[in-house]
Amino acid sequence: MKSHIKIKNLLLLTLVGLILTVLASCGDGQKGNKSIDWKTYYPLSIGREWEYEARFKSSKGEGKTVISRKVVKTEPLEQKSIDEQNSKAEQDSNLECFVVETFRDGKADLSEYCSVNQDGVLFYRKTAGIAILDMKPAEPLLKFPLTPDSTWEWNGQMVPVVKLRPGQQAPPGVSVSKTYKVISEQEVETPAGKFKAIGVNVTAKPMQGDPMGSEMITLQWYAPGIGLVKEETQITGQIQGVETHLNITTLLKSYK
Repeated sequence: MKSHIKIKNLLLLTLVGLILTVLASCGDGQKGNKSIDWKTYYPLSIGREWEYEARFKSSKGEGKTVISRKVVKTEPLEQKSIDEQNSKAEQDSNLECFVVETFRDGKADLSEYCSVNQDGVLFYRKTAGIAILDMKPAEPLLKFPLTPDSTWEWNGQMVPVVKLRPGQQAPPGVSVSKTYKVISEQEVETPAGKFKAIGVNVTAKPMQGDPMGSEMITLQWYAPGIGLVKEETQITGQIQGVETHLNITTLLKSYK
């Protein structure tokens, strides 16, 4: 009888030990996930540079171009330009943004004002030539952690920034609705090499005030320590009154 009790106790202790081992391993996995520096999936520091090859195909033909992006400086946005949903502390001190410039075939094309922290990547302003557009509220390009199947939305406006004369009304903004969904990590091949990257699928639908009337679906792939390594975009709808289907594939060529 005593031998049976000893065996039962031994089995019970073994079972408890297995449970504790499983719980410990689960805890370690959570700690490992928390230890990921998600900011490295969109590294922003002055001097960082990426070069891409963009291939496009539409009903009118196909072609390719070279796109380069560079973090050129940091610049504060004035309090009135900061998203109204930001905290009071952020509004009281002007928001310091990284300015990322995009060049197409060597010519300046676009400047983007953005920030990155442990919560994600936010876009506040985009400029092209003399045109300046503020994102209201700030657009959440990425939300950390990048957990597979996690989703978020942005329903906002791109509002022109202009100096108004007395009595002059501000021009209307363009309303945009975007949904984001994280795709599981995969190996992505580019001219710059092969990378383990996490995907983000972005669907942008036009809303009131959009003269284009087009829908855009983009699949972006981000690798730690590098950032965007691949992007696939499909645009369908009316562009300048013409029904258009446009596919663009952008691949990383080099980075530093």
